[in-house]
Amino acid sequence: GNGIIAIVAGLVASFMAEKFGLVAPFDTALCLLVVVLLLVVTTWQENYGDQKQEMSTTFSAALRYLRDDHKIWMLGAIQSLFEGAMYVFVFKWTPTLSDPNPDPKQRVPIPHGLIFASFMVCVMIGSAIFKFFSARTRVEGFSRYMFAVATLTMLVPVVVESRPVRFIGFLVFEICCGIFWPC
Repeated sequence: GNGIIAIVAGLVASFMAEKFGLVAPFDTALCLLVVVLLLVVTTWQENYGDQKQEMSTTFSAALRYLRDDHKIWMLGAIQSLFEGAMYVFVFKWTPTLSDPNPDPKQRVPIPHGLIFASFMVCVMIGSAIFKFFSARTRVEGFSRYMFAVATLTMLVPVVVESRPVRFIGFLVFEICCGIFWPC
């Protein structure tokens, strides 16, 4: 569901930007957020969790798990580092793919919405790849290869000037993201 919504959002954003200007996708998002806010405020009940448990008991149990199992720390480090790479990607894909022409009047704009929709298709492909491999082997086995491929794709814009090749590298990185999220 999320992937399809993200693809549609990218296509709608592309349409809005072409018809009404570069700010229109943000205006559209704001309108949708107001609708969602109204739905949440009027239909959701508060979830207070397990109020029978003391908060200090819950925190001390969590700290014990952290102290006793180094795998939790490793998982946290892996998660943080990959998420950090994704955030760098989110902020840098646009300037990396944009036309480098110094004259703004001659710059060819990139179709941000279509590119984003392409990224979301790749995330869905990655999720399907995860499902395929996780049915046949342990996640720890294939995820190390996914991390290696993701690392190599992040090197592409560093060593390659071609924007189409960079785009292909970014598509492969998004496939890796699709594999990573269900891990």
